[in-house]
Amino acid sequence: MQADKIALIAPNRDFTSRALDLFSEWGEKIHVAMASKEDVILIARQLSEKGADALICYSDFVKTIKTTVNIPIVSLGPSSLDILRGMQQTKEWLTQNGKHIATGMAVGIIGHSIIDETTIVGDILGIPTRVLADIQGTDMSGILAIVREVPDIISPDGALIEFISDIPCFSVTVGREALLRSVRQAQELVAAGRREWAKLEQIKTIMDFTGEGIVAVDNQRRITYVNHIAEKQLKASKHQIVGKPAATLFPDINLDDALRYAQTRIMPFVDGREQMLACRIVPMIIGGQTVGAVLTINESNFPIKDKAGKCTNESGHKATYCFDDFVTVNETMKETLEIAKSYAGVDSTILIIGETGTGKEIIAQSIHNYSRRCNGPFVAVNCAALPESLLESELFGYEYGAFTGARKNGKKGLFEQADQGTIFLDEIGEISLGMQARLLRVIQEREIMRIGGDKIIPIDVGIIAATHRNLPELIEKGLFRRDLYHRLNILQLHLLPLSARKEDIPYLVECIGKKLSARLFKQPLKFSAGAMNVLACYPWPGNVRELESVIERMLILKNGGVVTSDDIKKVLYCGYDRRDNEALVVPRGTMEEMERAIIRQVLKETGNQDETAKILGISTTTIWRKMKVCQNNKNNFILYGCGKPN
Repeated sequence: MQADKIALIAPNRDFTSRALDLFSEWGEKIHVAMASKEDVILIARQLSEKGADALICYSDFVKTIKTTVNIPIVSLGPSSLDILRGMQQTKEWLTQNGKHIATGMAVGIIGHSIIDETTIVGDILGIPTRVLADIQGTDMSGILAIVREVPDIISPDGALIEFISDIPCFSVTVGREALLRSVRQAQELVAAGRREWAKLEQIKTIMDFTGEGIVAVDNQRRITYVNHIAEKQLKASKHQIVGKPAATLFPDINLDDALRYAQTRIMPFVDGREQMLACRIVPMIIGGQTVGAVLTINESNFPIKDKAGKCTNESGHKATYCFDDFVTVNETMKETLEIAKSYAGVDSTILIIGETGTGKEIIAQSIHNYSRRCNGPFVAVNCAALPESLLESELFGYEYGAFTGARKNGKKGLFEQADQGTIFLDEIGEISLGMQARLLRVIQEREIMRIGGDKIIPIDVGIIAATHRNLPELIEKGLFRRDLYHRLNILQLHLLPLSARKEDIPYLVECIGKKLSARLFKQPLKFSAGAMNVLACYPWPGNVRELESVIERMLILKNGGVVTSDDIKKVLYCGYDRRDNEALVVPRGTMEEMERAIIRQVLKETGNQDETAKILGISTTTIWRKMKVCQNNKNNFILYGCGKPN
């Protein structure tokens, strides 16, 4: 193999001889190998294995070998100048020999790689052309001359004319310029490859001395590179690691989500010695497309995870839920979960809106566990459960002497305790205007001052707020600050009530039933079709929390067996009992929900819509209309004893 490591694969002996002569004339040390279509793959592989940095191949060979070697390939064939030279020679011969191109007459073209350009050149020179498959067995009527591609290098004496059946045949061969251009192109590719190799070696050297483990994966989730530190951390050599699926070494790390959402993630990783490592995942994005990821591995000061895979924390503030814990098959909710995952990749404030019992805290914890803060604390605060004076000291902390009974050393507030993690402000719509003003500054500046203190304390927290209230309505009533709302509402999630996703009920019943039966040491229950139908028809003002309490009650009362529709009705409608003065007790909800609950209860008791209308003082048409609205919203709703009015 020559020193410059460029090789030419020639198609025949004449081509080889002329190429060697020209390379000698130009002072180019290029190895030339002759090959046929049958052995060109073998020749190309042999040249690559012997160290060739680039190959120059005749155009007919390129398609065959381009997928068999991993080095640059330069295609060599007649150039536009060579084609122009051949067509000009043809035109001159026709003129000199008095061959006029009449209508229906043309010059034939043979050679698939020159057809397009020869046709264009012919149009420019005013020579009509016709593509021929071959000379033998082809109808030559109307053909004045033939221009064909010949796998050779132009002779110093110029192209010779060959006559076939009295038809002149002009050869289009590789010109000296085309060959020299291919050599220069190959040299440029080799030089560029060497520059890239030098850069790559420099980067590899840097990565080997960074002090952290580095692992690269491609978009097929296979490992393509590891540095020395990663080899030590993973206790395996580069040859054992490269090429393997990343999941074999990082089974607890969800690379799919990291690549899908193009987010930088920090995730815990425990090696064989139960040493906690922090694994940072950074997607590699080229041209807007994620083509892989780089994982950096460091020793972590984060606490070790427990057997359930949840992060333990000395303060006790931890998130135990992840997105997989939110049970739903509803398309809208599945879309909401995907949006929540994308929100987890940034530190912007998130506002979760949903009725009581819809799973706002589950979503908040899931976002925390999916974010880069997953190894930090998750601090949840129910703003409605604490009086304003106590809420202020709990959120912001206090110094010694701030008030009577204050601790000697003061106390960290929940914002401070949530540093490096997430604080979840539940029922944010219940706090006073005064507290809202102070909270606004904390959200804006990410800094707090303890009660009785004089020092600004910076905090690094993710903030998630939640409410079941209509905040824009509270703003109009003067009960909620507009500026705080806009600061909280940078990212927003809406959680559907259970009544709007009835298709989830069977899955929730199964999931909740398994969890509660294990906790209560009870036999799992089976729900009949009738029981499931009743559950699907119930409005669920308490949402999933109410469903969970119903299932728990059934587990205790039934103690195994099959739950029937009557069992469910007894539990669901026990809160609708008649009281003094014929009063009905119904679950709190919107006016429409309470109206429908009352109508349903009276229908259940009377079994007749006429009697129900008389008791409630409304028409049967009104009953039908109100219940029909509910039926349209819930496709499988059943009216107890209610038929369509006449």
